[in-house]
Amino acid sequence: MNFEQWFKERTSRFERVLLVTVGAMLVVLLVSQALLTQPVFRQIFSLVERLEGKAYTPAAPSRLPAIHSQLNGKPHQLTLQVVAGDASGLQVRVNGKTAAVFSQSGSVMLEVQDGDDLEVYGTDISQIVEIKVTEVSAGVISPARGKTVTYFGRPETISWVVVGERR
Repeated sequence: MNFEQWFKERTSRFERVLLVTVGAMLVVLLVSQALLTQPVFRQIFSLVERLEGKAYTPAAPSRLPAIHSQLNGKPHQLTLQVVAGDASGLQVRVNGKTAAVFSQSGSVMLEVQDGDDLEVYGTDISQIVEIKVTEVSAGVISPARGKTVTYFGRPETISWVVVGERR
């Protein structure tokens, strides 16, 4: 028997076996991927799935304390007072928008809601300015009355407004 003919016969059989094996592996891959879309099979096949915890689901708004739902949507007031420095022209921004500008009196009163971001902003301030939260309405936890913020010529966050029940 000729070596060349023998080699062709053997390799053609090996090629068919190889193609059938690749086809079978492709079918196994597709079936396993389809099974992994089902949570029951994912628990069995995936080690990571067994190690994962349960997904966090936030409580429904109706389960929150009554005080939270009463205070949440209403605006609250707070007053800021300049303690040191000249703040004329200095802006107080609520969520990035100018809500008040300090004048000669050195005091501003703001209406805020839960989650608002308060910051001080100015462009022509050449000295350090110290600002204090002098009054807050009932239900406002943060910023607390008496909190002091020092402005150095760059935007400075006063606080995020937190409304709720004091504990």
